[in-house]
Amino acid sequence: MEIKKINPVDCKEWLLTKHYAKRMTPINKAFGLVINNSIVGVCTFAIPASRFEFSLQPYELNRLVVNENLGKNILSQFVGMCLREFGESAIIVSYADENYGHHGYIYQATNWIYTGRSSAEKRMFVNGQELHRRTLYDKYGTSSIPELEKLGLNITYNKQLGKHRYFQFTGTKKDSKILKEEVILKYGTQPYPKGNNTRYDSGNDIKINIKPKAVQTSLF
Repeated sequence: MEIKKINPVDCKEWLLTKHYAKRMTPINKAFGLVINNSIVGVCTFAIPASRFEFSLQPYELNRLVVNENLGKNILSQFVGMCLREFGESAIIVSYADENYGHHGYIYQATNWIYTGRSSAEKRMFVNGQELHRRTLYDKYGTSSIPELEKLGLNITYNKQLGKHRYFQFTGTKKDSKILKEEVILKYGTQPYPKGNNTRYDSGNDIKINIKPKAVQTSLF
């Protein structure tokens, strides 16, 4: 098993058909999990939409998806390797959405810091179709319910639990220690949340072949 840096376009099929969210997301860095010269999983990072007041602009681990039956600990191994190959000192934030049955056990297994829940959001539907807040803003120039209703749209929504928020750090031990202290000072830490996890999978494995000579990565 290997990982390699990949082009964000190589993640499109994974995000639209395999990941439970079924939508594209901003991507600044992307890694592929490679077995027998095929990409069998992807992990993506981007500048988060939420604002953070840190000395460095954080990255968000915003998508993680692999084919089924690759091994019990494959996700935590994949995440750990992506962080080791990240290429710069950074604060990494990621969220586990309990509204979809996720508590962040992958992050717990790789010793991320848990800082509690983010602010609760609304799951919004426009004329019966669920649309993410970012999609609403891109399409209509606003995600405000009153403003959307002024446009003649039928808006309904469900209140959601805040997402579980985790932090991890990359770079030298010295840099990671400084960044960790910065995050703890702002948010503190809390015990890891527990609960029954729900797995979502399309049931269709995706394999994207790559040329053997293009794989320049580290082995697990």
